Parts: sequence; C-alpha cells; structure tokens
Amino acid sequence: MILHNRADKRLHKFVLYLILANFILIGTYHMSYDNISQFGQMTAGSLLVAYNLMLVKLISQHTHHSNDTYLIYPVVIAVFSLCVSMLYLFFVF
Repeated sequence: MILHNRADKRLHKFVLYLILANFILIGTYHMSYDNISQFGQMTAGSLLVAYNLMLVKLISQHTHHSNDTYLIYPVVIAVFSLCVSMLYLFFVF
C-alpha cells in the first residue's frame, strides 16, 4: 500500500479512527445498557446500526479505490459483535 499524498494519509487515518470509535461505542452501549431507559436503549441501538451501515459503505468504497482490504476485517468483527451484543441484550434482559 502506497499513499501518494497527504489527503490519502489523512483519509486513511480518519477511517482507522472511525473503526476504533466503533468498537468504543459498541462497548459503551453494552456496558451502559442497564442504566438507560428502554427508549434510550432502542435509540442508541438504532444509531449504532445506522453508524455501522454507514461505516460498511465507507469502508467498501475506500477499499475499492485504495486496495486496503485489511480494513474490512475489523469492521466485520465489529458488526458481528454488535449483532451478538444486541441479540444478547434484547433476549436476555
């Protein structure tokens, strides 16, 4: 992978921070599930699903243009962990 200019480097770093923020948001949602109302739980879950859908779209476009296919794996892991977390929280609690 060769990044040619500063804009490519900044975009790549921004995408990596978005992936990291995704894991932090999922962890925070899972840990604070008991402390928020049912409306808040549904709202936060919906926003997390929307964020992950946008992140998947962004990553698929970014990897298509720059051949950074290794970025797909953490996003797939995050989406899978969000699905498991939401299923666990909705059906157990």
